[in-house]
Amino acid sequence: MQLPAHLTECIADWAFPRTLITWVVVGPPGSGKSTLAGRLVELRGHGCSVETQRDLDSGVGGAEKIGLHTATQCRSRWRLHTIKSDGILVDTPGDRSDVTELISETVHADVVVLVVPAATQHSHALLWQQLLVAHGLGIDKFVVAVNGMDTVPDPWSQKSFVQAKDDVLSVFNSVGYVDTDSFQFIPTCGLLGQNLTIPSTRMSWYQGPTVIAALDETPAPQSQLDKPLRVSIHHSFVSCPELSTVTGLIEAGSISYGQLVTFQPGNHTCTVKEIKLRNKRNVRSADTGDEVTFSVDIPSNLNLLRKGMICGDAIKNPPRQSKAFTVALQVLSQSTVWNGYTTVAETHNARVACRCQIQEANEPW
Repeated sequence: MQLPAHLTECIADWAFPRTLITWVVVGPPGSGKSTLAGRLVELRGHGCSVETQRDLDSGVGGAEKIGLHTATQCRSRWRLHTIKSDGILVDTPGDRSDVTELISETVHADVVVLVVPAATQHSHALLWQQLLVAHGLGIDKFVVAVNGMDTVPDPWSQKSFVQAKDDVLSVFNSVGYVDTDSFQFIPTCGLLGQNLTIPSTRMSWYQGPTVIAALDETPAPQSQLDKPLRVSIHHSFVSCPELSTVTGLIEAGSISYGQLVTFQPGNHTCTVKEIKLRNKRNVRSADTGDEVTFSVDIPSNLNLLRKGMICGDAIKNPPRQSKAFTVALQVLSQSTVWNGYTTVAETHNARVACRCQIQEANEPW
């Protein structure tokens, strides 16, 4: 007996504890990554929750505007669910000039969905830069979609797939990835939906998982629920004169109604008066991985809260300002870095100008 789709989803939700996870889609221009991401959302996503960076100010919904071809000049975020997981699918810009946006989104990735063209005549210069960013951020979970299998000289053939896979593996090795056996390579066609949610009928030689199945097979991220509350603030807006309302992602811990919280920088302490989840539903509390909109008892006309702040519990391990921190710095271009060099550091959603003091320099591999 065939069950209705909504009952199938309910049974899946009951049978498997759903994991909150962030998938970030990266790939060079021309790989079809935005088409593939859009098709995934059409098949397994929540179209009403689409949000693009370009549409935030205008208030335009992304589901009607984007369709299958997402603008690669802006970051796009969708709600996406698999059998075992429920999370955010982020489509990052693929152009070289958008490397800052690539870094700020990839830093949140639990799994990177790398989309590469099946046609081997494409240059791998941008792919090398994107993998270098991922390697520097410690990303070691990849699902690689060899996309556009219908565009190669021998369409849908295993030979074309193996050749493209070998080319991409050589780029992985040149960046510094040694153990690539756990990376799942999948022949796909995003435009036609081949091997995305169900096995392709045109590539019967491939017996591996689909993209959705591969996302489910990747190990779940370590839970941050037992850590101190940290909410990175995305936006701040006015809902009523007596309250300030902010939207953000709970990076760690949990937030609840009536909780005393503090915002840094600025040391603004206040009480949580209202919490809403992404579906505009009022809740008493929210946990790690939730995107929340909450109001606090700070008059909105003071304009004290803004994008880039971090919210935490005011009593238990509150966030604190830092004067200095130690990082491993990777130079992606041919620029020279010296003592006293000033750059912009991105931490969560904050962008802060920092002055570098070099302690140790290593030659590139």
